[in-house]
Amino acid sequence: KNEYSSLLILMVKIKECGIVPNKSTIRALLGLMNDLPSLDRESFIVLEELVIFSDLKHNSSELGFGSLDEKSKFEAYYRILEYYCDTWNLPEALSMFVRMQQSSSVKLESHHYVMILAMLAETGHLRKDAPSIEGLDGIYNNSAGPNLFNEIVAEMANTVDEIDPSCAVRLYKSFVMGFNDYPIHFYRPGHEMIDTIENVPISRCAAKRDELVACRVWLDKSTGKCPITETQQHIMPLSSNQRKIIHDDLFKLAKEEYNNSPDKKHKDSSDRALIELQKFSQWLAKKKDVSYTAIIDGANAAFYKHHLNNGEFNYRQLKFVVDALEAEDYKALVILPSKYVKPGFILSDGRRQRLNEEDLEIMNDIVSSR
Repeated sequence: KNEYSSLLILMVKIKECGIVPNKSTIRALLGLMNDLPSLDRESFIVLEELVIFSDLKHNSSELGFGSLDEKSKFEAYYRILEYYCDTWNLPEALSMFVRMQQSSSVKLESHHYVMILAMLAETGHLRKDAPSIEGLDGIYNNSAGPNLFNEIVAEMANTVDEIDPSCAVRLYKSFVMGFNDYPIHFYRPGHEMIDTIENVPISRCAAKRDELVACRVWLDKSTGKCPITETQQHIMPLSSNQRKIIHDDLFKLAKEEYNNSPDKKHKDSSDRALIELQKFSQWLAKKKDVSYTAIIDGANAAFYKHHLNNGEFNYRQLKFVVDALEAEDYKALVILPSKYVKPGFILSDGRRQRLNEEDLEIMNDIVSSR
């Protein structure tokens, strides 16, 4: 703490003397600030002063030097946005967020949007009766309420493809907190204490009028419609050129990863991974009558919590995953190393595992049905 108190004194003295620190000094100071696990008020003041000096808020021509490297710039933006959101400083948070959107060096991800949406939800500024947020002129067309939510989410839809589970939980808890006196679809008391995505309620029932929907949803795969709100989901098909790019990049990555792998044997050709992937690609191309909608990493599924099964490959566990997906109308493709489709094989600890009759039956069923 003393170190950052000294930094604060240093920044005050620099400001008082009218000195413009050079890029190396700012980069070193920003590096110290960016290493902080969290910002208290004192350390935030230091970072904010650095931001002003480093042209993250002002024109570089006024200060006499160019912008910093992209990594330092991004980290500084993010830490300040995080502090504004944690302290519910709405105008400054939204202003910084828009500044990040307009910066060519910043790639916004789902957690950036979730920070903003969670802050707005927790403070009640996404409700229909929400008061306007002062200082948003020229930042957003709407100053509060559902229309502001729609505006931010529309931007989000054009930038990110998915929200990770921790972000989804954060959003759920924030909306439950900010709409605690609203009718919430499929809400049960205590759900605001949820900390994993598996415990967020899931529903297939249509919502009632004016209910807040903040749960997980079973989508109708045949129509792409949300059964709760009747919202039509967008399909994102790949063009032929995009498919070719992904295909070629995957082959290139497979070769590079295999050649850098510690498991690579000296006698193996550097193109072995490429050859094996080509064989798989050709096999998949022949399965024109089958459309796989789920891919299972068989070894990961079978060894999950393997300490509870004497450290062995668990075919019954793998079957459970396959059956669960197919019960939801998915067509699952199971990927397994070839040694695990034999009656016996050597485990990583050197022990030999022999499959019993039940495991052999499951193995043969999985192999034959794919």
